[in-house]
Amino acid sequence: MPIIEVNHVTKEYKLGQLQSLKTTALNQWRRLVGQPVEERVPFRALDDVTFSV
Repeated sequence: MPIIEVNHVTKEYKLGQLQSLKTTALNQWRRLVGQPVEERVPFRALDDVTFSV
């Protein structure tokens, strides 16, 4: 009988270098006028992890 049980844990992070002030401002402008902004692909550190102790 497990005391601690963890089921289906997933954790994602957005990785990448910090953007310049110019890039940040351009992305904000694109959002305001409805243009698409290039999104970073998330890094999945945990994917559907299940364990019990």
